[in-house]
Amino acid sequence: MVFGLAIMAVILVSRNRRPRELNLQSLWVRPVLAVLFIGAMLYESPPPLTFASLAVMVAAVALGGALGWQRGRLTLLEVHPQTHIITARVSAVGVILVLGLIAARIILRNALSGPGFDGATVGLLADGLVVMAALTMLAQQVEISLRARRLLAQAQSALAGQSSAP
Repeated sequence: MVFGLAIMAVILVSRNRRPRELNLQSLWVRPVLAVLFIGAMLYESPPPLTFASLAVMVAAVALGGALGWQRGRLTLLEVHPQTHIITARVSAVGVILVLGLIAARIILRNALSGPGFDGATVGLLADGLVVMAALTMLAQQVEISLRARRLLAQAQSALAGQSSAP
C-alpha cells in the first residue's frame, strides 16, 4: 500500500509540476460526465432509503463539495497579460489531499472487510465514497472556472485600460 501511494505521489507531482493550459469552454465536461455516471450507477443499484444511507449520502455530498472547493482554491491560476491564456498548476497541498483520499479509501476498504460488517454497509460506504469523489471533482472545476473567468476579465480590462491611455 505504501509503495503504491509513493508511486502515485511521484506521478502526481511530476504531472502537475508544469502549468497546464485551461480551456474555459470545456471545464464543465469532466464533472458533468462524472455526475451522470454516478447518477446512472445509483439509479441501477440505489442505496436503501434509510436514515443511515441518507446521512451517508448527505455527508458525502457535503464533504466532497468542501474538499473539491478547497482543492480548486489551492490550484494556482495565471493569466498571460497579452495572450490571455490561462494556465493552472495544482499545489502540493492539492496533491497531498488526493493522496489522503486514496489512502483513506484503502484503509476503509481493509477495515470494513473484517468481521462485523455486512455487504450492505460496505456497499453503502463505497457508494458514499464514489459520490464524494464526483462532488470533489465537480466543486473543484466550478471553483476553478469561476476564478479563471474573474481573472480573465481583470486581465482584459487591464489591457483595455492600457490601450486607451494617451
